[in-house]
Amino acid sequence: MGVNRSKPAGPQMRVKILLLICLSIILCSCTFHEQYPPDWAPLVKPSKDCWTITGMYNDDSSKKQHPLSYVLTGTRVKSPDLNKSNYVQINKGDNDVLIVTVWNENTRLAEKIYKKDDYTCSDEGIEISKGVEVIPEVILGLGRDKYTLMRAADGALVVMYGSSGFGLFGALIPVAVDEIHYYKYSQKK
Repeated sequence: MGVNRSKPAGPQMRVKILLLICLSIILCSCTFHEQYPPDWAPLVKPSKDCWTITGMYNDDSSKKQHPLSYVLTGTRVKSPDLNKSNYVQINKGDNDVLIVTVWNENTRLAEKIYKKDDYTCSDEGIEISKGVEVIPEVILGLGRDKYTLMRAADGALVVMYGSSGFGLFGALIPVAVDEIHYYKYSQKK
């Protein structure tokens, strides 16, 4: 009985395996890029330093799955306190810090301070990236969230939420996701 000493996969076999992996990721990917709603007021070009978004905004998006209080405080897990929020205040602090305060009437529920390194000022508005994090749900993988805060001509705050990630669904099936959604919050009067 001889020992089977098969040769390692050659360059052609490696290319085939790589193409098979890429094809399976493409076939198991999901992309959804919502367009900015045409019936919303047009977006205002931000000032050079992006502080046109400071103000107070009702936590009243028509899409209740992403209340403003959760979006801006970076809280993934819904807390009973944040469920009581009715408006969010966005301020510029000393040294260009972005201060987000969540309120219920006159009671402060939460506050998040973003240092200058935690956000960027782009041509669209203030961008807050959460960085790469492990996706703990059904998918074993990595994901990245980005929130862009913009102001509409009617004074509303518009949040463009972008999310992308890749991983293994059920630890077996490769998946890739890329999505963009818009949320609008009215200015508090």
